[in-house]
Amino acid sequence: MSFPEKEKRYIFADPIAVAIKNGLVEIVDEILKSYPNVFFCDDSNGDSPLKLSIAYRQGKVFKILRQHQEERLGYDIGNWLDNDSRTTLLHLVAQKPTPNYIDSSSNTVIHMQRELQWFQAVEDMVRPFNKTRTNKDGKTPWDVFVEEHRELEQNEKNWIISIATSSSVVASLIATVAFAGAITVPGGNNSQGLPNFNGGIIFNVFMYSDSLAFAASLTTVLTFITTFTSQSTPMEFMHALPRRVLIGLTSLAISVMLLMIAFGSSMFLVVGSNRSSLVPIILIGILPILLYISLQHRSVVSMIKSTYQTLHDIDH
Repeated sequence: MSFPEKEKRYIFADPIAVAIKNGLVEIVDEILKSYPNVFFCDDSNGDSPLKLSIAYRQGKVFKILRQHQEERLGYDIGNWLDNDSRTTLLHLVAQKPTPNYIDSSSNTVIHMQRELQWFQAVEDMVRPFNKTRTNKDGKTPWDVFVEEHRELEQNEKNWIISIATSSSVVASLIATVAFAGAITVPGGNNSQGLPNFNGGIIFNVFMYSDSLAFAASLTTVLTFITTFTSQSTPMEFMHALPRRVLIGLTSLAISVMLLMIAFGSSMFLVVGSNRSSLVPIILIGILPILLYISLQHRSVVSMIKSTYQTLHDIDH
């Protein structure tokens, strides 16, 4: 059954809008195959499929829209321009996404980083002169991005500072304990000032683990100090700030594990022959490590992926 062109616009515009908002790629693909010109149709709210895919940060849908226009209509969406507002494709992606995107996108730890990845991915698609083209308000795409994301930037900057503060306090405590352990070694010293257990395997385990715990905790402190002292810009959220957080949290986790190893080995040295009684104590000592890993591993893994992987949904 065929429909007149005007009826097709009403039939397909709203359904594809709903599909885009919910990320239903298969439905969007089928509608585009049935009526390719729906790309140029606005829904009942006056929003086009292109605007909706960007507003809801639906990368896979955006990629489908781009492929359809290039393959079937020979239209490069990188050249898209709203003549009334002089808004380019890059101006669109520079605007804030819908609020529910920020609230529901739990897979992204630093949303500002994701926003910058979107901006750079679309920037690679547009013509060079569109990267600095101004809209009717005289603003370039980057001007719009900075203005629209100022609140998000500040909120996430405060979040990173709070992580840096709490982690630095914990790392300082670990460094203090590790330093004290290096001075007052288990078993004491002999008349010559050397440790009584010097040369033993377990003592070497204690010595190395305690020293590395001290170094790892200082790494955490020094890494997060740069977060307080550096002058952050929006582009810092792309790589610099996430890397600092990753290095700081990773070195903190390593310092905690090494400190527990040093604690276990020192207990072995002190107790001596009655070492079987230490097994429950050591097992209990492992619990803080497991708790820390269980609480942090998802955020750390997500941050690693978002920092060191490209945005595959909308890349070339």
